[in-house]
Amino acid sequence: VVECNIDDMTAEEVAWLFSIVDSLDILDLTISPVTMKKNRPGWLIQALTPHGQGTRVAKGILEHTTSFGVRIYQAQRLILERDSASITTPWGEVAVKLGRLPGTRDWQKAVPEFEACAVIARDHQLPFTTVYRKATALAQEKFLRR
Repeated sequence: VVECNIDDMTAEEVAWLFSIVDSLDILDLTISPVTMKKNRPGWLIQALTPHGQGTRVAKGILEHTTSFGVRIYQAQRLILERDSASITTPWGEVAVKLGRLPGTRDWQKAVPEFEACAVIARDHQLPFTTVYRKATALAQEKFLRR
């Protein structure tokens, strides 16, 4: 994990920074508003990097921010085993992400893909939540043992 706090960049600069850091082949990126010393508003930038890539990402963050330093530390991850499938909704097919704990047989998660639901919602002029909730219910009914 590479992280730093920044209190002297505008929201526009931080938005641009997001695209720059995201292009550094990181695993995940979070930029959160924080209150810093002297009650100043600021940003906490946290980039989860592949093992051994912290220094490379840190250099990119230092190059593209006003920060004078970053913190680099190891983090452990437990990742669900993943697969993909599809379900049939009243409006068409939706891709589904499936997840289970390593070493287990049953799926614990069945989540419809956002983009597939968004396309259906646009094409059928439906609220996104209507499509997403129906797809979620169908995916869980099909793939999860309850």
